[in-house]
Amino acid sequence: RNALRQNIYLVELNIGCNKLYDNGASYLAQGLRENISLRKLNLEHNYITANGALKLCNALKVNHTLNELVLHGNVIGNVGCNYVSEALRVNTTLLALDLGDNDIDLNAVNSLSSALKINNTLEALNLAGNNADTYNLLHYYLAASLKENSGLK
Repeated sequence: RNALRQNIYLVELNIGCNKLYDNGASYLAQGLRENISLRKLNLEHNYITANGALKLCNALKVNHTLNELVLHGNVIGNVGCNYVSEALRVNTTLLALDLGDNDIDLNAVNSLSSALKINNTLEALNLAGNNADTYNLLHYYLAASLKENSGLK
C-alpha cells in the first residue's frame, strides 16, 4: 500500500487472478486514496466481495487520476454495485468500468441507472455475464439515464 501511495510513475497495474480477497482490496484502496499516477487498475477474478468494493469505492470518491477500473469476475453483488453507484455520483475521472460477471441483478442496476444520470464522465460500462434478467433488460432500465448522460458511448 505504501508503494502505491508513493509511486508517481506507475500508470497501469494488472493484478487480476491473484486471490486478493477483501483484505487485498482494502490495502489497495488505502494506496489509491493518495496515488497521483495510476490510470488503470485491473482487479479481475480476485474474490472481492461487497466489503472490498466498499473500500475501493471510498477511495474512488477521492482519487482524481484513475481512468479505468476492472472488477470483472468478482462477487461484489448488488450491495457492492450500490457502493460503485455512490462512487460514480462524485468521481469525475473514471472513464471505463467493468462490472461483468459479478452477480448483479436488476435491483442494483436501478441504483447504477440513477448514478449515471449524474455522472457524465464515464464512457464505457460492462455489465455482461451478470444475472440473465439484468443483461436482457439492461437497455430498458438504463434508457432514462442514457438520455441524460452525455458521456457513455
